[in-house]
Amino acid sequence: MELFGIAGLRLSGMRAGTRVGGLPVGVEVCRIGAPVGSQTRATLRVGVASARWRIAVRAGVESLALTGAAGESAVVTALVSGVALGGVTITADMESLAGGTGRDVFMTMALAGPVGGRARVLACMRYDGPGALAAGVAAVVPVHRALALLAGYDDGSETARVGATVTARRWVVSTGAFRHAVLGMSQGVSLSVAW
Repeated sequence: MELFGIAGLRLSGMRAGTRVGGLPVGVEVCRIGAPVGSQTRATLRVGVASARWRIAVRAGVESLALTGAAGESAVVTALVSGVALGGVTITADMESLAGGTGRDVFMTMALAGPVGGRARVLACMRYDGPGALAAGVAAVVPVHRALALLAGYDDGSETARVGATVTARRWVVSTGAFRHAVLGMSQGVSLSVAW
């Protein structure tokens, strides 16, 4: 994803998941590159799941490298849980980031459910520390078996988002943009493959 049209400011990453002995396992690597340095995160997630609920632990490392300064690293640990009640899904994510400057705790609660005949709406509340509480809402509207439209707003980052997802057999291509009130527009593309 290119961020706000600023040269060299880019978000890139990869996420993969499978089942090992019946347990869902996933790995995620994400990097934010900027003219002044970079931030990289790598995590592994292992959990258990049934038809109605799931719980998982996530662990990894996050590092920050600024030009002309010593790098910093922090240990990431998290607990993720979810339950499906009819067509409604409730998810909770609590993460701890422990580094040289202390420990930070982040929490997210999300609720997803159907609206009308086809659309799904997601509402979330996020806590990023004292005085940093944010809410967001998003909608996914399938218009064809191969095409879905997405839209959302987050009042923490003050961004509005629109996008589309195209599915062709095992391939899913998603593209979209989000607009920040001050920084402007960002565009991104993601590709998913299922096997």
